[in-house]
Amino acid sequence: MNRHRVRFAHFWASLLVPAYLSTGGVAVWAQSLPPDAATRFNRVFISREDPMRGEKLLEILKSTNSVGDLNQIMLLAEWQRPAVESEKLMATNEEVRKVLLEKLKKSYKEILRGNDEHLQRAVAKQIGDSAGFGIIGEISTTDRMLPRAKIIRRTLADLQEDLAGPAKKTGVSQRSCLLALAKIESEPKSFGKMVEDLIDPKNSTPVMSRRHAAEALKVRSQVVNVLMVAAASSQDEKLVEVKREFLNVATVLIPIAAKALSDQDLKVRDQSIEAIQAFADIFMDIDFLIPVREAESLTREAADLVQERIVILQEEIKQLEPVILAIQKSCPSLARHAVKKEADLHGRLECLDIIEDCVVIRRKLWAVEYGISDALKRKRPESLKVDPLPPSPETNEVARLVLSGLSDPEPAVRKSSAQAYEFVGGQPDWRFSGITTISRETAALTAQVAANDPDQFVRWVAVRSLGHIAAHPEICIPALVERLKADDLDVRVAAAVALRSFGSQGELAVPALMNLIHGGDADFRIAIMTTTETIGKAAKPLLPTMAKNLLHGNPKVRIQCALTLGRFGADAAATLPDLRQSLRDPDPEVRLAVSSAILQIEGK
Repeated sequence: MNRHRVRFAHFWASLLVPAYLSTGGVAVWAQSLPPDAATRFNRVFISREDPMRGEKLLEILKSTNSVGDLNQIMLLAEWQRPAVESEKLMATNEEVRKVLLEKLKKSYKEILRGNDEHLQRAVAKQIGDSAGFGIIGEISTTDRMLPRAKIIRRTLADLQEDLAGPAKKTGVSQRSCLLALAKIESEPKSFGKMVEDLIDPKNSTPVMSRRHAAEALKVRSQVVNVLMVAAASSQDEKLVEVKREFLNVATVLIPIAAKALSDQDLKVRDQSIEAIQAFADIFMDIDFLIPVREAESLTREAADLVQERIVILQEEIKQLEPVILAIQKSCPSLARHAVKKEADLHGRLECLDIIEDCVVIRRKLWAVEYGISDALKRKRPESLKVDPLPPSPETNEVARLVLSGLSDPEPAVRKSSAQAYEFVGGQPDWRFSGITTISRETAALTAQVAANDPDQFVRWVAVRSLGHIAAHPEICIPALVERLKADDLDVRVAAAVALRSFGSQGELAVPALMNLIHGGDADFRIAIMTTTETIGKAAKPLLPTMAKNLLHGNPKVRIQCALTLGRFGADAAATLPDLRQSLRDPDPEVRLAVSSAILQIEGK
């Protein structure tokens, strides 16, 4: 029975094969190759010793005008292996590929300029599949994707104007044409203008068209993302070209995606957020895009090379300026969307993640500026030349919006807000600048969240965030001291670690630490003892009590106790009797730590 159904399906399929002919009598969708034509092409292609190989391949191409079959040939896996070819074979391959692409483009153009929307949709899908092969949905092939992507995407870019016609019109071919434009190397400004016009609410575009445009926006950003990561990981010689495309595309599309966050349709908003996230991820995934390591190594460079290296670093940062400014302008829109309680939760969290990415980008930029200043032995700058976060008063708005997320009814939003808000007090130029009023509000609310939030994980994040602010000790330190008494070990350890950010200002916590420094779990005791080192001399009253940890059952606690007492030097003299008792400790590593501590305290 199944056999009959298959035969019946094949019969109807044979009747439904398109047979459209151009006015010149040249078939563009008919005259299919024999069933084994693609296989024959592949067999000839891999016959690298055949002296007639090129002529045979061209003859096979000449024998068909079927768009489907030509497209199948172009997607053969053997095209993806140019590195193993000799120069002569590579030249032959390029000649054959050029003939193949020209035949395809000619056929594609005829169909796209016609009136059959169903054919246009099919052709546009083939164009998109060809340009996106190995990029979208084929991440495992990225190691071999770049060589063909550079050729195919650039060649198919000649079809931009032909695809743009149906892409602008509401119809069955619109989505396929938009996605094809997103995957080929279409000119960024033209592509962006078309997508922006479709999404713009002033144009009363139907919701499905807006969704298609937003999807194209997302796909274009993902294509650029994958190409950049692949080029960086393989150190491809065309990385400069791929980077240039990233810079041009991101500069144009990020503002369009940010504008689309106000769209009434959920899918339009979500796809737009994903587009911005894909661009921001490039800064996260590719370390050398912002040359932090190179800047930090300048002090180790030969003196005569430093200035030359600095010029190169500054030029690299300058190239990024348009994209960073585009991200900067999108921040207020992202923050507003993040706190919309009626918006989709996933989209809100993505917006907060992007803002957090901006913090990371900003810190990298600061690291470069500091590396250059230190190499030149100059005073460190007080502001960034280009900032991914907006200047005041927009910064104040963004900060207050993120701050409001700490009281959101959704635990996930509160957690993400606590993680994202650290830019308010955790940035080197803002900690004690004109934004301190907002920082104080943030510290107060975060302290409240750390103490009272019903979600344990949110409390843990809020405690860590208090350490990131490292300002307003009169607010943060009492809150952290209270968290040192929490039931959850992770929260207690996080509070101890956060106190270290306040340095000597942690003196405010000394009275409370007196009752905590020799109690609780091993990890907590180790964290507390390490924290006393950052407090400094003000922690001296704690040392005799701390010495009780030399009798703890865990050798790691005993070792840390000895190390900490030794670092206090002469201030820990009162603990020498306890340390000398521990010279008989059964653990050799403990005895070594104790003997070193005694020598440090005695100044020997």
